[in-house]
Amino acid sequence: MSFFKKPSVINRLPVVLSATGKLANSNGRFRGIIRASSYSVASVVSLLMVSAVVPPLVADQSDRAVVNAPVALLTAQVPGDIDAIAVQPGEAVSAGQVIASISNKRIDRSTLIVLEGKATDSREHALAAERMENSNGQYLAVLDKTIADQSDQIAEILGQQIVELKSQQAASASAVQEKKAILDRQKAMVARKVASSEMLGPTQQQYAAALHQMDAETAKLSQKQTQLDGLKKGVFIGDELGGLSTLAQKRHDLDFETQKIAIGRAELEATFADQQKLLEAERDRLTSLAAATVAAPAQGRILNIEAATGRHVGAGDTIA
Repeated sequence: MSFFKKPSVINRLPVVLSATGKLANSNGRFRGIIRASSYSVASVVSLLMVSAVVPPLVADQSDRAVVNAPVALLTAQVPGDIDAIAVQPGEAVSAGQVIASISNKRIDRSTLIVLEGKATDSREHALAAERMENSNGQYLAVLDKTIADQSDQIAEILGQQIVELKSQQAASASAVQEKKAILDRQKAMVARKVASSEMLGPTQQQYAAALHQMDAETAKLSQKQTQLDGLKKGVFIGDELGGLSTLAQKRHDLDFETQKIAIGRAELEATFADQQKLLEAERDRLTSLAAATVAAPAQGRILNIEAATGRHVGAGDTIA
């Protein structure tokens, strides 16, 4: 193989032309034409490469700018009708500026009505229990005064009876002593055989009767004393205190009933308080659903509006 390159046509052309001596000047012009053509081809190729590479780069940078832009969707918090749109597309807004207002007149208030009914019933029952408790309290005060007045009167009567019974008991004791003395003398006379034993019979009977009388008066005195002591302690014993015993039992029953009413009233008031909390929570919920405003979360510019005044929107629908 030859390691020498074969001369090209162009390289040989000047030799031929020089040999002829006629085309020497044409050789320079031909080379200029070829060089200009090469530059033209290179320029065209460069332009094609630039036109093929630069637009994708520019487009990519533009797309990235759009994708990375902080765009926020302003949505409706509640379903309802658009009352007003406060901005226009392209308008600049500040953070917190109201974009649109929404009202909802089609709210289900059935839960609120049920809660209001229950709360009203609980309140009415609690007020009725309070009135009953107050009425019973007034009646108890009347019974206490009546019992106190009658107790004072009966205590005074019992005191007088006790004084009389003590006097009678003393007289009976004196009669017993007298009868005993007579009986003792008669027994002594019989023992000395001065008198007959038959005379002892009537005297023994009189003595026994005196003893019985004294025992009866002693028992009656003890009974009256016990009644008086019990009366001072609020314990009513005996037929004379039957009326007071009835009043005291009635007061006891009424007081027990009043305590039950007070417990029931406290439970009703607690229930009413719980129902009031539920009622207020439901009212707050309905208030939050009845109207809402859509505000800009940050400073920016409105790109487009996707709702109109009077249009019905659902929760989560895009406004702007």
